[in-house]
Amino acid sequence: MIYNPLFNRVVVERDDNATKTESGFLLNTSKKELPPHGTVVATGPDVKYLKIGDQVLFNQYGAIPLEADQTNQTKGLLILLESQCHSTYE
Repeated sequence: MIYNPLFNRVVVERDDNATKTESGFLLNTSKKELPPHGTVVATGPDVKYLKIGDQVLFNQYGAIPLEADQTNQTKGLLILLESQCHSTYE
């Protein structure tokens, strides 16, 4: 499914590397907060400072999670306002 955000919204794919340790152990995420960082995968037409592929830190409490469809392709996708992304990092 392709998402085209409107106005100054962005679609961010949450990084899940915080659920796996360096040695490969999977951590239980049911009691752990999910990481507040990810990669921009789509931008609306009014977004000025972010582009697709930017890695961002965001306010996770304002994010709108996208529900997974039957193929589970939207796992970890969030819709945010551009102003809810606080910084980029490399």
